[in-house]
Amino acid sequence: MRTTTRIIETNSLDDHARLIREQVDASLKDPQTRWLAAALASGNYVWVNDPRTGEQVPAVRYHNRAYRVHPGSPTCGPRDFACEVVSIWNFLVLNTKYLADADGYDTYQDLRTTLETGSADCDDATVAFCALLRAIGFKMMARIISQDGRYWAHVYPMVMIPGRGWTALDITESGKEPGWEFPRAKAVRDFPMGDS
Repeated sequence: MRTTTRIIETNSLDDHARLIREQVDASLKDPQTRWLAAALASGNYVWVNDPRTGEQVPAVRYHNRAYRVHPGSPTCGPRDFACEVVSIWNFLVLNTKYLADADGYDTYQDLRTTLETGSADCDDATVAFCALLRAIGFKMMARIISQDGRYWAHVYPMVMIPGRGWTALDITESGKEPGWEFPRAKAVRDFPMGDS
């Protein structure tokens, strides 16, 4: 399976959300997406040597590559949905760095491309979260916001955590936790990233 990145400028929010959804769906067609999400949620890690330190560190394998797991990631109990979300949050924070798109272009990467490059803009992070969490049964949507009421400039995923409700997963700002959202957005639109 090849990794995919699409570079397109959209004319509408609906087109923008559709392109994100297409990359989520492409990621879900890869059977290793389900395996990765399940390994993260269940704590099924392997131990590998960290090439930077030489120490043994927890990791998961995805397309024959080892990706680090946050050493503080909890082991989730049965039906501990919030814990599963945090495990995937920790994994993406550890293995991706926010990089903005080139001026005038939007890129839309699938999960595999995001992990192999170790980089994601807000669209790519939304794809990664939606693919991994949908792979283990979560309902997802993409929230697109405008901070000034004129330009739609940011997107992040929202996950439905049973018993807690919709929760934002925006990793584009350093040091934030699940649930954090940009304050005082002037306009918000939500787009389903699954059938339910």
